[in-house]
Amino acid sequence: MDQYLGKPFTSDQLHAVLSLYLQRPAAAAPAQPASGAATARSPLDRSVLAVLHGLRQPGSPSLLEKVIGIYRHSAPGLKERLVAAIERREPAAVQENAHALKSSSANVGATCLADLCRQLEQMARQADLSRAAEIRRQLECEYSRVMEALKCELAAVAA
Repeated sequence: MDQYLGKPFTSDQLHAVLSLYLQRPAAAAPAQPASGAATARSPLDRSVLAVLHGLRQPGSPSLLEKVIGIYRHSAPGLKERLVAAIERREPAAVQENAHALKSSSANVGATCLADLCRQLEQMARQADLSRAAEIRRQLECEYSRVMEALKCELAAVAA
């Protein structure tokens, strides 16, 4: 693959680049709620999950399951390191961990969680953690919602 896709990128940009290399059109996505963005009902952007689902090749493991599995394995450590950095009031560590959790959250469609991480990353870049505790509370709540939604998503894909 010779294309480059800089972060952050949208699911449409990812789909456009990957479609250049696919031998067949992307498969139809599973039936999902009409809303593409995270809503009060779902902490996940369904369109991101639909793109991942649509990239599955016949006879190949599910990319969606793999991406969600990697996230569910790595996100707890990222979140805990971010929370610890906020508690220690260490801007550099907050910035590094917020960036990592932001990127991986965006990859699974957790756009609200990614946005909270983006806010923390920007605060840390400016060495102003005055609102970090407030954002942290929101982040922890949203993180729980995301992890539960991904657990449900895995169960639905496996069924």
